[in-house]
Amino acid sequence: MSSLTEQSHLVAGDPRLLTGALCLLVFMPWNLPLWWQLRRLRRAIEVDCDARVLNAGHDVNRYGETLLEVGQRHSAFLAAWPQCLNRSHSWNRG
Repeated sequence: MSSLTEQSHLVAGDPRLLTGALCLLVFMPWNLPLWWQLRRLRRAIEVDCDARVLNAGHDVNRYGETLLEVGQRHSAFLAAWPQCLNRSHSWNRG
């Protein structure tokens, strides 16, 4: 089911749209409204992708469970980073 979401992003051209928005930010990182618009764009892309997948006739419950599972894996991965960065190594001890 996750691959359906990724395929939907590709077919709709979402990566190109995000790349264009990120290019604008590279050239104007001080522009706070652009950062705000990027956040809104990313949310709109995800909502639109969900609608495309569900309108294609896929089961709402199964799709929701898949999104929750992927989100939990992503959250667990992000939660592990501070532990890795703060871990003291034997070569750092005096």
